[in-house]
Amino acid sequence: MDGERERYTWLDGVEPHLWKIVARQYCEYASLERDHAGLLSQRRAFESALAASLPEGATASIPAYCRACRAYRLLSYDHHYAPADQVNWRERLLCPVCQLNNRLRLSFHLFEDLGCADGDQIYLTEAVTSLAALMRERHPGVVTSEYLGPSFHPGQIDERGLRHEDVTQLSFPDAAFQCVMTFDVLEHVPDYKASLAEFYRVLKPGGTLMLSAPFVVSSPQTIERARIGRNGEIEHLLPPEYHGDPVASGGGILCFHHFGWDLLQALTNAGFTDARAELFWSVAFGYIGQEQLVILATK
Repeated sequence: MDGERERYTWLDGVEPHLWKIVARQYCEYASLERDHAGLLSQRRAFESALAASLPEGATASIPAYCRACRAYRLLSYDHHYAPADQVNWRERLLCPVCQLNNRLRLSFHLFEDLGCADGDQIYLTEAVTSLAALMRERHPGVVTSEYLGPSFHPGQIDERGLRHEDVTQLSFPDAAFQCVMTFDVLEHVPDYKASLAEFYRVLKPGGTLMLSAPFVVSSPQTIERARIGRNGEIEHLLPPEYHGDPVASGGGILCFHHFGWDLLQALTNAGFTDARAELFWSVAFGYIGQEQLVILATK
C-alpha cells in the first residue's frame, strides 16, 4: 500500500492509517470520546470542510485504498441522502469498481481480517447487492438471501434464483455457519431480538456475528421509531423513515429502530460473548464521516 501512495495527493496532518477504538458499553465509549475529544474535533472540522467545498448537485472524490478491490481508487461523494449542505458519508464514498460504499467497504475489510478459511460456511443476509456479488466471487460457499415477503416460506427459492429468509425464523439447522453477516437489515425488523436469537442458533461455537445498523453513539438506549400494535398494524412513534429496498423499487423499507448501546446487552442476553462495537476512522482507507461503527459478537 505505501509504495503506491506517491500516485496520489495526500492531505497534510491526516493520519495515514486505520484508527480504531473498541467499546462494550455506553460509559466506556463516553470515556473514550472524552479522551480523544481534540482529535475527534479535528476530524469533524476536516469532514465539514470537505462537505462545504462541494457545490450543490456536484460530485467529488477522495483517493483511498479500497480493501475490497485491493487497489487505490477515487471514492466519490455527493449530497445524496443528506441535506443540501451535508454529506451522508456512511452511504457515500462509493468505489467506482466494486461499487461498495463507506460502511460496506469497511465491513468487507473486517470480514477478510477475520481470516475465515475457504471451507468455512458463511451466511450473508442480502443477495442482490454489490457486496453479495463480491462475497460469492471470493467465497463461493457463501449463502445469501433476501426477504421476499410474507407469501414465501423460509428457504424458498423464487423464479430469479433468490433465496427467501426471514431473519426471525431462519430455515438453517443449528450451528451451520462460522460467520453470519448482516448489514443495515436489523433496523427493519420489529422483533430484532428474535433475529439475534436466530443468528446465535445458526452460528457454530466460536463463530462470529458481524452487523451494522443505524447506531446512535450518544444514546444508551435504542430509539424505537415504529412498532407493531396489538391489532397487527404499524404504530409510528416518530416520523416514518424509509430506506432503499434492493429487491423492489419504490417506497422503501420502514425503519423501526435506531440502535443504542443496549443492543450489546441484547446480544449478551441472546447468548453471545464479547459483544462489542468497533469504531474506525481513516482517510487512507476512505472511512470518514464520524467514526464508522461495526458490531461484532462471538458465540
